[in-house]
Amino acid sequence: PCFGAVRYDVSSGKYTKIKVFNSEGRDISESNEQLKIFSDRTDGNRFYGFGDEGQLYISRDKGESFYQLRTPDNFPKCRMSGFDGFKGGEIRFLPDKKGVCLAALMEHGLWKLSFDDAVTAERITDESDYVKAVGFGKGDNDNTPAIYISGRLFGEYGFWRSFDNGESWARFNTDEQMDGQITSMDGDFRKKGRVYFATGCLGAFYGEIHK
Repeated sequence: PCFGAVRYDVSSGKYTKIKVFNSEGRDISESNEQLKIFSDRTDGNRFYGFGDEGQLYISRDKGESFYQLRTPDNFPKCRMSGFDGFKGGEIRFLPDKKGVCLAALMEHGLWKLSFDDAVTAERITDESDYVKAVGFGKGDNDNTPAIYISGRLFGEYGFWRSFDNGESWARFNTDEQMDGQITSMDGDFRKKGRVYFATGCLGAFYGEIHK
């Protein structure tokens, strides 16, 4: 919750209370509204917040204050906060692009979000698709990472990989390799075809795709 959101400065060793402002400019720092925070991968000044009804926030002062951004009308008002088994989906920021992430939003599918003065949102998968987990890994070239997801595409549940930013997908598990409930997944930028899974009942493991 916002009332429990704090910032720790390694250099000073101090904790400070984070300020959060909604779209009307009202201070909601002491509210019970949920906020999940991520850092930018290229800009140390920028952090991003995700709410429990599709709210999106940005900080440009190293996480001291967060301001809600305008979101497109077509973006779903779904829960993007929560941790571990209680999260409403999975969010991964691209490692080499400022303010760009993929969000696996369950029954709302997979989305690409770009943060600036407002948010640009693009749905990658079809409306009938279900995506619970998403991660990045080594692709065919250094400019386009592989995308790994767990979910239902084309009416079929499985683990899927794309080398072309989600234009096409290939399933890489079999019906005997479902491995229980997948709570999180991610690829490996050091080795193409390697992917890691966190499951609800079987622990953590990894696999390697040889095709």
